[in-house]
Amino acid sequence: MKLKAIFLSLCLLVPAQTVWTSTASSAKRVVNPRTAKKADPIVGRYKTIDDKTKKALSIVEIYEKKGVIYAKIVKVFGEDANARCEKCKGDKKNKPLKGLGILWGMKNNGDVYSGGTILDPDNGKTYTCKMWLTGNKLKVRGYIAFLYRTQYWHKTK
Repeated sequence: MKLKAIFLSLCLLVPAQTVWTSTASSAKRVVNPRTAKKADPIVGRYKTIDDKTKKALSIVEIYEKKGVIYAKIVKVFGEDANARCEKCKGDKKNKPLKGLGILWGMKNNGDVYSGGTILDPDNGKTYTCKMWLTGNKLKVRGYIAFLYRTQYWHKTK
């Protein structure tokens, strides 16, 4: 009876997409591919393009952690490859652009991601943000009240 109670209490702690397999020597946890959570479609690497010059600025990696979407710069193009965020405030001030977190707190709300903040490293300002996929492009929109600016990020490998 104790063994059954222990097994039932363990089942409450393990996600539904988990399947247990057992052999005579050991038991192991295997994720069931039919019920496992798929990666969020927005997750991946994107090439950012300058609004004015139309030249590639950087590669940004979007990732998910505990259901929240974040992004960081993983590569900077051009002569500014070693640039720092000179106009940023707080703990981001003078940090290298490469590795800098520029997007945080985004949540998937159906086809639109919102509720987060985006940093513009050029001016050091933060904006509320909304994003959505249109094919291989990610539409990224930063807001100050009712004013906004939109950039298109292009999915890359």
